[in-house]
Amino acid sequence: MKKFNYLLLSVLLLILSSCDPDSSELIYESDELIKSENLDDSKRRGPIPICSIDGPNCANQNQTVTITAEPGFSIYTWNVYEGDMTITSGNGSQTITIQTGPNFEGGAVSLFALSQFGTTFICESGYTLDSCVSIVKGCPIYALGITDGYIDGTQSGSDIIYINVSSNAPSGTTYALQVKRQNGTIQFYPASTSTVRAIAASVSNPVVEITVTSEFTYNGKLCSQTATKTYNCTTANGPCPIPSF
Repeated sequence: MKKFNYLLLSVLLLILSSCDPDSSELIYESDELIKSENLDDSKRRGPIPICSIDGPNCANQNQTVTITAEPGFSIYTWNVYEGDMTITSGNGSQTITIQTGPNFEGGAVSLFALSQFGTTFICESGYTLDSCVSIVKGCPIYALGITDGYIDGTQSGSDIIYINVSSNAPSGTTYALQVKRQNGTIQFYPASTSTVRAIAASVSNPVVEITVTSEFTYNGKLCSQTATKTYNCTTANGPCPIPSF
C-alpha cells in the first residue's frame, strides 16, 4: 500500500511539472511583452519636432530683428553668446526679438529646447546673424550716393537747386559737398547732417560733377566715405535731361 501511494504521488508531480512552463520562460516572455508595448507606444507619439531657426541673414547696427524656432517644444531657452546684441523679448517662447547695438559687427544666439512626448527630447541649436555692413580697417562701409539725375538748368525765379544724398549711415552722420562746374570751378559746401542740400543754380555754367563726403564716429574712431556722381553735359545748354524740382 505504501508503494502504491508513493507511485501515485510521483505520477501527480510529473503531471504538474509538465503543465507549468519554466519560471525563467515566464520572466523572459514578460520582458519581451513590455518591450513590445513600449515600442508601439513610441510609434503613437508622433514625429519629433525639427530643431531649426529662421530669421534674417544680416542686420545693421541699432536694428530690431525677429528670430523664430520651429514649433512643437514646451520650453525655449535662448542666449546671446557672441556680438553686440540683446534679447529684448520672447525668451522662453518660440519667437524672440533681438536689438543690435551701435557696435554690432555680427553675432550668434544659442537655443536649448525641451519637448515632452512621453519621453524627453532635447534640442540644442545655434543661429548666426551677420552684419549687413562690411567693416574695413575698423570702419563700417555704408551705402552712399546722390539720387538726382541732372540737377542744373532753367529754374524760373530761383537761383538755387536741391540735391539728395542717399545713405544708410547712422543718425548724426554729416555730409559735405564738392561741386565741380563746366568751367572748372569747384565749390565747397560745408558738412551738415541734412541729406537734402541746396546749391547754386547756373544755366551758363552747369554742374559736371559732385562729390559727397560722409563722416561718422564708430567705436571712438572717426570714419569717412566718399562718392562721386558725374553729369554728362557738354555745353551750357547741351542735351541734358530736364531736371525736376
